[in-house]
Amino acid sequence: MHLSYSLVKFIKKNIKIMIHVANSKKRGEPSLERINASYEQVDFNTILDIALSGIKIIEDKIYGPVYPRLVKRYAMQFLCNKLNIEVPEGSEDWDWPRISEYIDKNLEAYPMGYTAFSYAMAKTEAVLQGKTGVSNRVSINELIKSIKNRFKEIQQASDFISCFKQAIEKVVALKVMPPNAFYKIENEKVIKLEVNACVYKDICEAFIKESVRKYDGSTVCSVGRMITTYIELELGPNYDYKLEKFASPNCEVTIIQID
Repeated sequence: MHLSYSLVKFIKKNIKIMIHVANSKKRGEPSLERINASYEQVDFNTILDIALSGIKIIEDKIYGPVYPRLVKRYAMQFLCNKLNIEVPEGSEDWDWPRISEYIDKNLEAYPMGYTAFSYAMAKTEAVLQGKTGVSNRVSINELIKSIKNRFKEIQQASDFISCFKQAIEKVVALKVMPPNAFYKIENEKVIKLEVNACVYKDICEAFIKESVRKYDGSTVCSVGRMITTYIELELGPNYDYKLEKFASPNCEVTIIQID
């Protein structure tokens, strides 16, 4: 009997997951919980829709027309760097459908193409603030608000742990959470996340190379940033994250409640 490639891949992935969870229990660590994502790949169309919604809001509320122009420039630079080709001349003046069409036609060569918008939004803010190396939270705030607005009703979370679980539930429902991820609750103020083969790795890698950092000078984590911002919008500003390991081979990030 011959198994299909996709079935073999699925079986291998789940064997690795079971071994990973079992090893953490052997070490006497708090139990790893797998984040229950039923999909194999994030929904890039949703990522695109959320990004375009956020870009329009930020243009109207804060930066004006210079903002989308720079987002297009940096998104195209990011994409073309991954494709190892020259950036098309004048592409920063293209309209959004043409930008999206260009990304779409290159998805076979670079399947994570639509993540270029998330990179470009943070990069643009760092440039516009006149502080090379500082990533503000305006863009990510608007992205998370857009995520929350996609749900008719969200029950108010009362504490850090329940709010973390709610954040995970929502980003999984929209298929924007990397599918192969785990978490463990260290205590009532510390939660650890582990992500295998993160689809946003290229964004974080670009930030590291370009010295685009958090407000405190530490390393940006796209997933940590997304989850922590959701919690802050629900419970207030006393939350943060720290990237402990980057792609070695997994990413590990700690989300904390600050006293």
